[in-house]
Amino acid sequence: MLEHGLTTPSPTGIDLESNSRLTDLRGLEGVTQLSQLYVAQNTALTSLAGLVGLASVQGWVGFSNNASLPECSLAALAAQLGRPVDYDSGNTGTGDCGQ
Repeated sequence: MLEHGLTTPSPTGIDLESNSRLTDLRGLEGVTQLSQLYVAQNTALTSLAGLVGLASVQGWVGFSNNASLPECSLAALAAQLGRPVDYDSGNTGTGDCGQ
């Protein structure tokens, strides 16, 4: 759950880093726009399903070294946002991308 991984909350951006207990982003369903989104080194993260309401990110979108997060999750997020993810490295999970 998200309450264990939100490291830098702000009205404009989200930075989720280095939380081995974070498995998904439930709790962010009401977020519709951000100025930036960075998710890194969350080894248990398997799903971006909590971002279902996110319609736009004006600035940088980056995902790095979330070893359990399937690459197809980022492709689905990019399609949802109508723009590419700016940085994608080390997201190598093999799970289901049914979001």
